[in-house]
Amino acid sequence: MHIYQAFLMGRAFEWAKFEPNPLWDHEHCAMCGQKFSAAPGDALYGWRTDGGDWVCAACFAEYQSEYRWTKKENPQ
Repeated sequence: MHIYQAFLMGRAFEWAKFEPNPLWDHEHCAMCGQKFSAAPGDALYGWRTDGGDWVCAACFAEYQSEYRWTKKENPQ
């Protein structure tokens, strides 16, 4: 584990669509830096914490066990 990613230990995530707004048009995966945005070629969906931290699908699959991440149920 990288020490700068320790803030993600034990966090709960929900599958979400990135929604740009007038003040913020992108985010990055906290693990690998993949860009989330509405632009072609960028990730549009990923795992998000309540605090607004994003993790891409590949990193979530790779690090879920090590970081003890849980999945929150998405409202229907």
